[in-house]
Amino acid sequence: MDKRVVSTTTSLALVAVITMSLLPASARIERSQSSERLPRTGNVIFMHPDGGGVNHWMAARMYWYGPDASMNYDKLPAMAIYRGHMMDELTGTSNGGATTHAFGYKVEARGSFGRDGDGDAARPIKSLSGFNGSIMREAAAKGHPIGIVNDGNIGEPGTGAFLAEVPNRNDWDAIALQIWDGRPGSKDQRPHVIMGGGERQFLPPGVQGVHGEGENKLLGSRNLISEALESDHVVLRTREEAASRTRCSCWLPTAMPAACRCGRCKGHLPKR
Repeated sequence: MDKRVVSTTTSLALVAVITMSLLPASARIERSQSSERLPRTGNVIFMHPDGGGVNHWMAARMYWYGPDASMNYDKLPAMAIYRGHMMDELTGTSNGGATTHAFGYKVEARGSFGRDGDGDAARPIKSLSGFNGSIMREAAAKGHPIGIVNDGNIGEPGTGAFLAEVPNRNDWDAIALQIWDGRPGSKDQRPHVIMGGGERQFLPPGVQGVHGEGENKLLGSRNLISEALESDHVVLRTREEAASRTRCSCWLPTAMPAACRCGRCKGHLPKR
């Protein structure tokens, strides 16, 4: 059975990270009898450092390694620099930049979040490929497992704009709901991994969570944490729960805790 992960702890990631598998889990590559080299397969990891630019990389290189040294970023096989201004402003914004990354072209700076523009003036957009949604939604629609990781609220643009399309970046409730349910009227696949802060947006008002009381007024009586558990997701909200999943291979998405025979997990698995 496929175990998925939802974490609403303070993530250890330094930047927002988007992961997309290049092949469905069930995909296989048959060995060719020809001498031609098989195509390389693996994962796509998109890193979105909020507000980062070439000047930040240069400053980090000089500070940590020296002006003539190389960081790990410098050792990547390929890099590209692009013009990061918005459609209507010279200075980029986190939400406008994330939407640009997710869809492939520039949008208005203020408010744009999976759409172009702010509030009632926000216009639905398609990906540069013509798909009705972001590159991540397009990958999921083609059967590729996807996941998002953020060291802040999971609804922040670096992750949220890849899965949610709302009139304004401050629509936290709608962003969280679309990450979980998908966009209204769509048949979006749910992410395999959702890791970041924002537990309160996954709980309705009046319901106490580990990190505070729920705030999402769009949920009615729904509790997305309970839904995650009922749909066989692994939910981690404390350091202790996260540590309990790393004591053996039981934390792996394909492993079932009940099948563990290592002898170390008993009594340490998160309670449902």
